[in-house]
Amino acid sequence: MGMFMTVRELAEQWGCDIHTVYALARDKGLPLRYLPGHSRGGAVLSEDLADWWRDNAVPYSERKNVAR
Repeated sequence: MGMFMTVRELAEQWGCDIHTVYALARDKGLPLRYLPGHSRGGAVLSEDLADWWRDNAVPYSERKNVAR
């Protein structure tokens, strides 16, 4: 069995806000898991995260040029 990463840990690793992680779960299917009866404090299993990342990552060569 893999390890879990909390929403806070993901946000810190990705350099974003925890609300962005929750939005990715809501809008893009990031596979957050919750303890039964809880709707906050989600976590992602490392294998699920790797599968989601593989299925949702956009290769650099396919990205649109966006002014930053």
